[in-house]
Amino acid sequence: MIKKILILVFSSLFIGSITLNAQSTLPDEKRVVFLATEQPLKDALIELSQKSGVNIAFQDELLPDDKYVNIAAKGKPLGQILDAMLKDTELKYRIIGNQLVLERDIKALAEGTQARVSGYIYDKNTGETLPYANVFTHDQQFGSSSNEYGFYSFTIPTGESHLYYSYIAYKSEIVDFALLKDTIIDAYLEPNTQLNEVVIIDTPSNVEPRVVPAVEVPIQKIASMVPLAGEADLVRFAQMSSGVSFGSDGFGGLSVRGGSLEHNLFLLDGVPMYDINHSLGLFSVFNNYAVKSAVFYKGTSPAKYGGRLASVLDIRTKEGNTKKFSGEVGIGTLAAKATVEGPLKKDNSSFIVSGRRTIIDPFLSSLTQANRQTAGAEGSTNYNFYDFFGKLNLGLSKKSRLFLTFFNGGDRLFVEDTNEGVDDALKIRSNDIFSFDSDNTLFAVKLNHQNSKNSFLKFNLYYSNYNLEVYENLALRTFDGGDTLVNATFDAGLFDSGIRDFGFHFDGELLTKKDHEINYGLHIINHRFSPGIIQGNEFTNLVYQAEVPTLTELHLNLDNDFLSGFESRIYGQYDYKFGSNHTLSLGVNQAIYRTTQPSEWHLVTEPRLNLLLDFSRVQFRFSANRMSQYSHRISTTSLGWPLDLWVPSTSRLTPQKSLLFSTELSYRLNPNNRIGVGGFVTYLNDIISYNSGDILSINSTSQWDIFLPQGSGRASGVEVWWSKDVGKLLMEVNYTLSLATRTYDDINLGNTFRYRFDRRHFLKSNLLYRINSNAEIAVNWMYGSGSPVSFPSFVSIVDGDLIVLFDEINGSQFKPFHRLDVGFNFYNKFDWGRLKFNIGAYNAYDRSNTHYLEVVPRNDGEIKEFSFLGVTPSIAVSLQF
Repeated sequence: MIKKILILVFSSLFIGSITLNAQSTLPDEKRVVFLATEQPLKDALIELSQKSGVNIAFQDELLPDDKYVNIAAKGKPLGQILDAMLKDTELKYRIIGNQLVLERDIKALAEGTQARVSGYIYDKNTGETLPYANVFTHDQQFGSSSNEYGFYSFTIPTGESHLYYSYIAYKSEIVDFALLKDTIIDAYLEPNTQLNEVVIIDTPSNVEPRVVPAVEVPIQKIASMVPLAGEADLVRFAQMSSGVSFGSDGFGGLSVRGGSLEHNLFLLDGVPMYDINHSLGLFSVFNNYAVKSAVFYKGTSPAKYGGRLASVLDIRTKEGNTKKFSGEVGIGTLAAKATVEGPLKKDNSSFIVSGRRTIIDPFLSSLTQANRQTAGAEGSTNYNFYDFFGKLNLGLSKKSRLFLTFFNGGDRLFVEDTNEGVDDALKIRSNDIFSFDSDNTLFAVKLNHQNSKNSFLKFNLYYSNYNLEVYENLALRTFDGGDTLVNATFDAGLFDSGIRDFGFHFDGELLTKKDHEINYGLHIINHRFSPGIIQGNEFTNLVYQAEVPTLTELHLNLDNDFLSGFESRIYGQYDYKFGSNHTLSLGVNQAIYRTTQPSEWHLVTEPRLNLLLDFSRVQFRFSANRMSQYSHRISTTSLGWPLDLWVPSTSRLTPQKSLLFSTELSYRLNPNNRIGVGGFVTYLNDIISYNSGDILSINSTSQWDIFLPQGSGRASGVEVWWSKDVGKLLMEVNYTLSLATRTYDDINLGNTFRYRFDRRHFLKSNLLYRINSNAEIAVNWMYGSGSPVSFPSFVSIVDGDLIVLFDEINGSQFKPFHRLDVGFNFYNKFDWGRLKFNIGAYNAYDRSNTHYLEVVPRNDGEIKEFSFLGVTPSIAVSLQF
């Protein structure tokens, strides 16, 4: 018995000694040989655990996504290796039993530290990201805005946090959480349940103002504006901004702060478009059913934009509903349109298709044909426009998304007029044909990748093609009594111009630890221009088999050579935040051009400087930008119709350049009531003007560029505005006092003259008033000084020829322009959707605004003024489902 007890005692002592000896070496004291090079932290921890034989326990959400390990340890204690790996992660390890457990280092999260909050802001019902939405802390000391793809990122102090998310026409969302480390928070905002489109919110519309001044076009408000012929239009909304001039009743495009029409950059999902007009500028090709956001930069723009001198209108389209199938259909006085969208894979991928087409062409053709028959003639007039948009939104991962975008749109006008008469027993038949055909096509593949919590990358590969064909043929045939052709004369012409682009864009966004923002990128475009004009009559060699040339024969004779061009841009921009909300933005866009005839390289450095001083109620801005433009647009009326063709820079036709200075001071009376005043000065160099005479041949061997004089321009102005968005009323009023001139050595005897879109005074106002939850009224009124015009100093008919002489260019001006538009919107909501009815009047008091002058060859040359649009009523109905 005693022997058994002694054996048990000695055994216990032996086992205890082993245990004590084992416990004398702690898990973190075990020496390990370990090597890691650019290895993600998680992978390195797993490998270290395997090599040491000590279990290292952790939760994945504790580990930072952007931490990579570089370490070489030979026989070092495990704890020392872990400390090195966890440096700057706000993590530490703790020994629990025989394992090491990672946890937050409370000391590292003491008062005064900061952490980054990032994520996406979505529409709760559709899953669409919300661009330029606001996110800010409860005290509004820290805040940011989402980018064009709904991504946001900024740093705030650690501890208990309350984030507010807001977006116009959406309910605000508040998120409460304890911020201990960098955190990803995706917000889902719910659309406001009120029936009308425009929702007036009490919170500030832009907590963190843009350092580069811009007009964020509210798409919801566009749907409530007064439509022309039932079509609410994004570009006509941009016309309401201060510093923007245009032709009578919206014809003729935009002139921004003294720039020419071709100096405006229009982007559809990042792809440049060379013509954005339907109906000669009455409407744009941008169907508001398919547009998600738009930002309008007047003169001053961020460094990533280049290639134009005056303005940028950056339009982003919808991405498709990832939650359910939905859509919208509508019909108005002029056109019908429809949109359908839905998920390809719920909460991940989606599609959207949207189309619009005129509905008046059958009625127009029948009406004009009947009118001609009544007058004893034949023929008709037919016109239509259309645009089609489609997009696929494919979620590759949580951080990567692929977009495929397609757009095609165009205008078709065909006029034919045939008359017969008898003269000296001979039958004379005149046949006048005119056709106008434009086409816009683009296809883009875009990849977005969130590289980290503070980095966002975008890749865009695209193809675009614009083509304009105008054909006119006035033929006169003489027949004897037996219908035998005796003689045929004609005057025919063909204008065929196009530009095709292949482009690649890379853009990056990076936020530093102090929320300083860095933007950088590379843009490359390969251009192919194909301009061509041909005119002739029976004395030229246009006819082979037929007595009068057909459109096909004119195409065969057209010298439509291709002119190539290359454009590349490298840019960088650094936004430095200082003080409370002050920002200094320094950027540069380095343009690299290859010209033709002969091939030469041009380097143009474009510095950008923008300063924002934000003192809560008072904001001051100053901007200085230099920009350049490789392509030139020539305007001609060689066929009796305003035509534009694009050509590249050459060794003699150097790239256009501009230098803009602008300043702005605004005062916030309350969160949604602001007044402001600003001024600008613009200098333009190497801009072109088309002098008198026709360009008959533009190709790679001719010296066509010698006919294009280059000169300079200058513009200056003062802008005053007042906006008030409160209660049931949204109101904006702005006034611009400006002067824009041009100077060319070979035009107007070298004397400076007024630019044709120079309106000395321009006053614009628009008002939207919510009558009740089911109805609202929209009113626009504008007044502008008469635009300059070249008025003939001598008109006479000599030997049957009309003689018109001018003393100076744009020495006179039209009468003042003004117009009132009124519209009513009515809404009704059902379980299955929402119905909207609009009735309105464009130019409600029927003002006759002169669009152009024409010298009529009678009464020794009568000068007649022509106007286009009188009072134009409209009706439109749309249904969302």
